Amino acid sequence: MAQKNQITMGYKVPFDIINAILNDLSYNCDWESIRSLSRTCKILVEPCQKHLFNTIAIHQTTITQLNSVLANHPNLVSYILHLHYYMDGESDVCAHILLLQKFSRL
Repeated sequence: MAQKNQITMGYKVPFDIINAILNDLSYNCDWESIRSLSRTCKILVEPCQKHLFNTIAIHQTTITQLNSVLANHPNLVSYILHLHYYMDGESDVCAHILLLQKFSRL
């Protein structure tokens, strides 16, 4: 049985070790490894998502996909600390407004 601050997979791994690994992977921008790690164990999903969604960039090409992800997982908005927003002159302003409303806590 897993304790609050440990992960059990036949052995115990202190959660601060997992956080150190995630911090190192984030520092090195190894997002694919973090995504892979999030799929290994349910208890790792949230810490991995916090690293994956810490900083996001919004482009015209990603608005629809990001809207869909946030509609299905509204809790992810709370992990976003840095938002880089890029808008070109031909953008759908309504889509941008609807998306930006989701970031009222920033």
